[in-house]
Amino acid sequence: MTQFACILAATVLVFWAVETHCKVSLSGPPGYRPCYPVYRDINKQQPSKLSPYPRDRCCGSQYYNPSFQLCCRNQRVRKQPGHYCCGSQTYNRNTQLCCGGLVKTKKGSNNACCRNVPYDTRKQTCCNGRLVASAGGLSRCCGARSYNPSSHVCCFRTSISQKPAQCCGPVSYNPNSHLCCGGKVSSKSGISSAACCGKTVYDRNNKICCWDTLHNKPSNLQTGCCGRTLLFTTYQLCCSGQIRPGGAKNARCCGTQGYNPATQVCCRNKVLNGKACCGSVGYNPMTQSCCSGRVISGKGGPLNSSCCGTTFYNPRFQDCCQGRFTRPKGCCYSRHLKGSPGYRQCRELQ
Repeated sequence: MTQFACILAATVLVFWAVETHCKVSLSGPPGYRPCYPVYRDINKQQPSKLSPYPRDRCCGSQYYNPSFQLCCRNQRVRKQPGHYCCGSQTYNRNTQLCCGGLVKTKKGSNNACCRNVPYDTRKQTCCNGRLVASAGGLSRCCGARSYNPSSHVCCFRTSISQKPAQCCGPVSYNPNSHLCCGGKVSSKSGISSAACCGKTVYDRNNKICCWDTLHNKPSNLQTGCCGRTLLFTTYQLCCSGQIRPGGAKNARCCGTQGYNPATQVCCRNKVLNGKACCGSVGYNPMTQSCCSGRVISGKGGPLNSSCCGTTFYNPRFQDCCQGRFTRPKGCCYSRHLKGSPGYRQCRELQ
């Protein structure tokens, strides 16, 4: 029993010693918290309490000075000119390469990595993690093969063709003899002005395509499209997808309606007779006036006049009362002293 008690006491003593040692070793400088994630700020770089040295940062559980050290995967490494991190090590960019976290010595003209293997980009290309012979120029990858984009095209990362070939989905075609219409390659042999209408090739000299719908084109009429419908632009208008008569010169649309601007006007999407709009009403400015959205007979008003209801008035000598009627200046809300000429004049008009 005594032996068991001694063993137990020794075990407790060891655990206490280890715990105390860890607390001391992790506490950092006196009065400062250690560099652990639980104590770091959101950016995971600044310690929650600064080191005694202002420039220090956290590197794993330790402080380091970026002016003299590098932090490579939570390991402090002495900083040297031209050296950078590669995994937990450093390497010299002038004489070495960092390939997949491994430091490789530059040999000959090797200037890049293909996974863990150094290679010369002028002689080889890294495609899907494998080295293949360079196609010359600015060699690029087409799947697992290389090609020169200045002289070839890669379609769908599967096929390589020499220019002037172009891609139509996963296949290539010659644009001098074929067209790609809706992802389908079609010949344009025998067609003088070939174009696509959906997936169909047609001749623009004798047909017109309206939203993937083909129509015969009359030889003596100008045509266009109104949605999928053929439009004869000589005497028709397309107004918001609706075909309307448009025989008048310079005919225009007003909503879904056509109108003649020589005799009609479009006011709030309504066709009205007149030359201009007065609110939602059409009128002729040559013989009528527009006052506050109302049409008044007679052309305009006196010089410097304004509208008051349905009449004109001169703001220099009159007031517009409640927007409906006029009174001499100051008579809307009389400011004249009782018994004065102005007061009597205003009283006579009431």
